[in-house]
Amino acid sequence: MQPSIIRRQITIISVLTQALFSIGFLLAAVYFTHKILVHAMDASLQGRVMTVAALVRNGEASRGNLYFDSSGMPPSLDPDHPDLYAVWVEDSGLIARSANWPAGLDISPTRRHHFDFEWAKVAYRGLRISEIPVLCNPQNKPAQPAMLTIIYAAPKSAMHAQIRKVALSVTFASLLLVFVSSMMIRWTVGRTLERP
Repeated sequence: MQPSIIRRQITIISVLTQALFSIGFLLAAVYFTHKILVHAMDASLQGRVMTVAALVRNGEASRGNLYFDSSGMPPSLDPDHPDLYAVWVEDSGLIARSANWPAGLDISPTRRHHFDFEWAKVAYRGLRISEIPVLCNPQNKPAQPAMLTIIYAAPKSAMHAQIRKVALSVTFASLLLVFVSSMMIRWTVGRTLERP
């Protein structure tokens, strides 16, 4: 077999092997990045749920006199797509909902703990936490504080953008490494075959 054919075959096999390795590395990088970012977003949502709970006020000793102070709400994670929230009281039902809550969007307080949904072509990640006691009570607070169920949802656009950045970075680095290593292999094989 001619040296040029041997060199070509070895180069092709090495490039294909490295390409498969790069694809596997890319998939693993995207998978683990997604898991880490979802975990971070869930932690952020939990913090925002507790912030919303702290904004539910009890003006008097009566459990029925609850109101929501929206002035303390933190800014949305994505300025272009505001966060969504809703607050239910165990006895009296819904007491607050974000002003931008889309008409026709039905998210009940009985949904699972974490959930994903899409609204107006925007992907959201939501969190529901139940049995949160009203944190702000008057001095003569009732023996059994009112319990809240809070749903908070934020768009996943920032998370998706970070995943795309990781995927592009890994892809570029992988292509560069495949090109450099294939050139080195081609040169090494050529030098080896040229020896008498």
